[in-house]
Amino acid sequence: MEFFLRRLKLTYVLEKSCPEAPSSEFKMVDDKSITEQVQEFQLIANKIAIAGIALDENFHVGAIVSKLTPSWKEYRSKLLHKKEDLTLEQLLQHLQIEQET
Repeated sequence: MEFFLRRLKLTYVLEKSCPEAPSSEFKMVDDKSITEQVQEFQLIANKIAIAGIALDENFHVGAIVSKLTPSWKEYRSKLLHKKEDLTLEQLLQHLQIEQET
């Protein structure tokens, strides 16, 4: 199974099969809450972890940032240019604050 993050130009090939993983690519949309969509993405990541495949937190954060919709382009650029890495919890806080403003 392959996971592609085209914007980050990363490819991960998983040796174990993961039947719980979705067969289609996860996409965020503008007509749903960003926090709700991040939670859906986290459920997918949890299913992968339950299958015994560990995902690095930086990879997880990068995947979420790369999936932000075009309407979040400026904010995504701001996050990508930060000097320090964000934890998943910090990213969620940032996204919630940005969504509310």
